[in-house]
Amino acid sequence: MKHGLVTKIEKKFMIVKTENNDIERIKIRPNVKLGDRLSFEKRDIYKGFGKFSYRQIGTSLSMLIMVVLIGGFLFNQASDTRVYGIVSYDVNPSILIEINKDFNVITVRGDSEIIPTESKGLHVEVLLEQMTEKAVELNILEKTDTIVISYNKEDIPLAKYLEQNKSHYRIVLLFHETESKVSYGRTFIKEQLALNNIEIEEKETFINDAIQALRKDFKEVEGIYEYQPSTNEDISDEPPSTEEITVVEENPITEDPVTEETLVEETESINQAEIDALLTSIEEQKNIVDDLYKKYLNAKSLVDKKQSELNTKSKEIEDAKANLVDKQNGYQDIKDELSLLNNTKIALSNNLNVRDTEIATANTQLQEVVNSTKDDRNEVDHLRNRAEMIYNEAYELYRPEADQIIIQILDEIQNKNDQIDNYDSSATTDYSKDIETLETEKVELENMLTVIDTQNGTLPLDSYEFAMHYNQIYTTFNQNRLESNALKKEANSLQDDIDDVIEEAEKEHKANLETIENKYIEDTIMLKSTEESITGFERVLENFKISIKFFEDEVSKLENEYNTINSKYTTLNNDASYLYNQYLEEENLLKELERKYNESTDTE
Repeated sequence: MKHGLVTKIEKKFMIVKTENNDIERIKIRPNVKLGDRLSFEKRDIYKGFGKFSYRQIGTSLSMLIMVVLIGGFLFNQASDTRVYGIVSYDVNPSILIEINKDFNVITVRGDSEIIPTESKGLHVEVLLEQMTEKAVELNILEKTDTIVISYNKEDIPLAKYLEQNKSHYRIVLLFHETESKVSYGRTFIKEQLALNNIEIEEKETFINDAIQALRKDFKEVEGIYEYQPSTNEDISDEPPSTEEITVVEENPITEDPVTEETLVEETESINQAEIDALLTSIEEQKNIVDDLYKKYLNAKSLVDKKQSELNTKSKEIEDAKANLVDKQNGYQDIKDELSLLNNTKIALSNNLNVRDTEIATANTQLQEVVNSTKDDRNEVDHLRNRAEMIYNEAYELYRPEADQIIIQILDEIQNKNDQIDNYDSSATTDYSKDIETLETEKVELENMLTVIDTQNGTLPLDSYEFAMHYNQIYTTFNQNRLESNALKKEANSLQDDIDDVIEEAEKEHKANLETIENKYIEDTIMLKSTEESITGFERVLENFKISIKFFEDEVSKLENEYNTINSKYTTLNNDASYLYNQYLEEENLLKELERKYNESTDTE
């Protein structure tokens, strides 16, 4: 059973940081929120497998059988194209490199801008060098920028590339044991940002910004940055030296020292035992002198190494300051250019304000023409309303009377039909003639209905009394209708005149707008271009701010590192000086012993 803290919740899994600072992906659980602590077992770990069907299983088995059948034949031929290791290269963009057992490139995936045209077959270090040069050429990579390289086989040769480039760029090296088909370095950095609740916008400077934000977890080891997460313990900025310096304390010799007084003591005779003792003291003193000299050389080597580190760090500070000044100058140049662009925008906006005033004037002129036709438009409405009223009043009088006459006509038609149906052919010899007369009269009556229905003329007066009545009401209605039509015609004629005036004004208005638009079209285009440039410069300005902050932090960090190294250098130098002084004292003592021995043997 493991325990951990939920640091991120994705669609299909949760990221949990365990008590041992390991990262695990756990299956989604309901009602779990960011910051919750939970326990989980091995079965809770998200494997990332998708769903599949039995048909897919069958297809997979068929493919597996086929591979087994032909695998032996293809094995030798395909050995150069089998993936042995994976290297990812991140400078924004990300590149994934698959290599064979000879460390030659099989495939390269990623932004084609920096990938050489003929990359297949290149040695991995050659490809890395070419991509770095191309990134510099395209201004994707600058000196002191960050390169993240990850690899999944310990024997992949990267030493030459790292040695050639570590002094120019901040190289972050990550080892992993996965077969990831995406950049492990970029994925790892994103996970660390999520664990630390840091949000970095994915833009051109993402890698630099992310490593800067996570710098406490990346430690420099011989010029290469490796992932070493910080803890609450006080960890030195520099790996501890494997060399040991022994500081000789005062009076380091525990044996009875040979003092100068004993050497100068006058004796009348020296026997052989005393000479042997003197020789023994000389040998012991030689060992002390040799041991001190070795310790001094060891300390001196550490001092020289620390001096070299100081020189390197001083050069890094000088380069970082130069970069900082360069970014500050660039920032000021962009700021000045942005100020000019803003002034240009103001001037163009003022010009276009004049354009807007001219457009408003043209619109006002058109509206004045429209307003000038107001009385005529009112007259049109008046004429049309009067015409409508005259017609409606006449029609209201005409229609009921006409409907009554229609009823009478329909009665007459029905009467004719009855006569035809009931006619007694035996009562007369003129049957056919009588029927024809009735049919003709019926047709005349139906024609009357058509005349009344269409309101188009009077009825014949020779046969029926209702015809005279209809003709009277129709004549009155038709006179009113003619008067209404005359008013409508007058209104339409006046409306045509109004339309002609407005149409002419609208043509003139359109021409005025086109003239105004053409007059200011260059200012309009230039304003749009200027605004786009301002947006771009503001983005660049923000990037410069980030770069300046980065290099300010970098200079501060390097100066702190320099001070730390200098402090260690001072300590080591003092230790070396102390050892050297001890060495000189012990050597003088040795010389005194040898002088005494020589005097003793000469006297004898």
